[in-house]
Parts: sequence; structure tokens; C-alpha cells
Amino acid sequence: MDCALLLLIYGLSGPSNVFFCIVMQISSVYKSLKTLPDEEKLTKLSTLKLRYFTPREIANLHGFPADFGFPEKITSKQRYRLLGNSLNVHIVARLITLLLQSH
Repeated sequence: MDCALLLLIYGLSGPSNVFFCIVMQISSVYKSLKTLPDEEKLTKLSTLKLRYFTPREIANLHGFPADFGFPEKITSKQRYRLLGNSLNVHIVARLITLLLQSH
């Protein structure tokens, strides 16, 4: 089922509903995987065009500045690990503030 038809069925409009379409599309594909043979599952999943976040995108989500970068000798796998172990400093600061205010 395409996005335009989903929006019509549910009576939705506007750019904020693009996310709704994506969620419905993902849900539909995952439900269909149960009935497909293994060799067809990957083909069906590839229609979603899902991808991993890049290290830069993860750094952005964690609040790192735009000019932040890794030394060239750091491999992609190491970058993912390092970023996976990091915390968003803005969120941590807010949590600490809330914790201190409650005591």
C-alpha cells in the first residue's frame, strides 16, 4: 500500500504525516516477512531502504559540535564503539540539575 493511499484511508494530511507513512510501511513489510521464504526476506527488507546512521549523524544526535572529528587512524568500527559509549552532555546536565533540585 503506498503512502498517498494510507493518508487518504486515515484522513491525514501535511508533512508531519510522512513519518506515519514510514511507520505503516515498515510495519507492513515486517508482518509480511513471517510468510516469506528466507531467500525472499532480504529482498523484501531492501524495499524499505533502511540504513545505519553514519558516525557523523550519531555525533550530531549526541550534541557534538559540527567541527568535531576523529583522527584518520580511528576505524569506522572504533568510531561506532566510541560514540556508542558516549552520552549527550545536554541531557546529562539536565538530569543532574533535576536530581539536585529534587534533594
